[in-house]
Amino acid sequence: MIIAKAFAVVLAASGISNPRVPPDTRVAVVIGSNTGLADEEVLDHAEDDARRMHELLTRVGAVRADRADLVISPRPRDVVRALDVARGRMHELSSKSSTTFIFYVSAHADVGALHLNGERMGLPALRQQIEDIPADLRLIIIDACRTPSLRGKLKGGRPGPPVEVMLPRDGAVRGTVVISATGTGSAAQEWAYLRGGLFTHHLMTGMRGVADFDGDGRISLVEAYTYAYRLTSVRSVEESAFNQRPSFDFDLRGHGQWTFTQPPKLGAALILSAQLSGDFWITDRGGRLVAEIPKRRGDVIRVALLPDQYRVVSPAGTFARAADFTLTWGGQVTVEEDDLVRVPASRARLRGGERIVPRPWRWTAGYGLAAFSPVSGLAPLHVIEIGVERMLASAWALRFAAGATAANRSGPELDINQQEIRFRFGASWESPLWMLTAGWGAEIHPRLIFQQVRRDRAEEVRRVFGVEEPDTFGTHLGLSAFTYLRLPLVSRLSWTAELAGGVLWSKDPLDDGLRTGPLLEFRTHLSWSL
Repeated sequence: MIIAKAFAVVLAASGISNPRVPPDTRVAVVIGSNTGLADEEVLDHAEDDARRMHELLTRVGAVRADRADLVISPRPRDVVRALDVARGRMHELSSKSSTTFIFYVSAHADVGALHLNGERMGLPALRQQIEDIPADLRLIIIDACRTPSLRGKLKGGRPGPPVEVMLPRDGAVRGTVVISATGTGSAAQEWAYLRGGLFTHHLMTGMRGVADFDGDGRISLVEAYTYAYRLTSVRSVEESAFNQRPSFDFDLRGHGQWTFTQPPKLGAALILSAQLSGDFWITDRGGRLVAEIPKRRGDVIRVALLPDQYRVVSPAGTFARAADFTLTWGGQVTVEEDDLVRVPASRARLRGGERIVPRPWRWTAGYGLAAFSPVSGLAPLHVIEIGVERMLASAWALRFAAGATAANRSGPELDINQQEIRFRFGASWESPLWMLTAGWGAEIHPRLIFQQVRRDRAEEVRRVFGVEEPDTFGTHLGLSAFTYLRLPLVSRLSWTAELAGGVLWSKDPLDDGLRTGPLLEFRTHLSWSL
């Protein structure tokens, strides 16, 4: 922790942590290679780390997609080619605004070279290539199995006592910062359950907003490094045979805070409330670990995520607290203590398994439009409904709804006034569809129908013959299949649109026969999770 604080202080003294820096134009080259030299074991996740870093830089790191090159499984000449392209872009952009070049690599290496696809790429040549890029700020991030040295002309950071640094003036930051996953010549760890490098994983978690120590909605380079340093150091000691300590070198001039990422641009957020404590894992729909967060009670942690479905897991021995959540664009979900369900740890595993529903009951209230009626001429029918749904862990859902409708038909010889009390019993199978939930199912429709029929000259017939047209009552039955899409709105509220089609059997009030007709309804409702 002392080194992390020292890093913040030293960079502050160099000007990189003071607020209000003018926006810069950024270019990035991201390298990932699982294959090193012939006698080296193939890495499992270096290329995946590069892909994830590329995605984060282009989504929240202010790097336009057409200015970010992702180079997977390259040879040294491919890296040189990518750097040449970046140099050309910088020459075009440097006259228009301040510029930043970001270089990230995850691969095999030794103290003198990167190992890329059976070839060595010497570090002096790589360093010269990067220094020749005419950027105001160059940020180099290296996550290699044996971290190489890129010190060159860099001064290097020295741990020191944390002191308060006050810098009154603002301006652009210039120079070079090198951040390495571990100290020179040491080994960086790649963990199977993280499916990536230990340092890169925690760096990207910090870039998502977890490292926002000052709560301004932006992640500075100081914040991102400090968070990654702390978590990498702690986790490596807790769960491995040796300590992995990230390192940094720098040569900076100027004053101002350099914003690394702006997490809100991802579009959604998952918030771990103050009452929660312990270790929390956030996984995406494919079971990939997005963030691993140690949390103290009282802290509120906000994790920026793309709109999608996620699982929050807090392991506790053979059991875990877990729940699944859906995030929509621009929305956020706050995870409270009572949202998490205690389940066997095997059920909360990162890949596959049944969904874990924190609030399985939902009340619904909505509106329906029926295209057909047992009596011709009465459609369309407007239906008001209330209901309840029960979500099951197996992706099945059960539902019950009750509704009412009224309709009238006036004609030259016959007037009909009809009221219906409707019930629906059904079951559906649900599946995630991006940030929506899609469902398919079947239901039965028992109905009570009341009709008042008034024929032409009915009043005259009643006076002469003493006969009144009787009211009719019937029980009718329908069977339908339906499909729906559900969109989460805010907190526990969601909106659903569904379409049902089937067949309806009814007794025609004007004759004694059994009538069969189509059933077609559009329904929409709001639901509140209990």
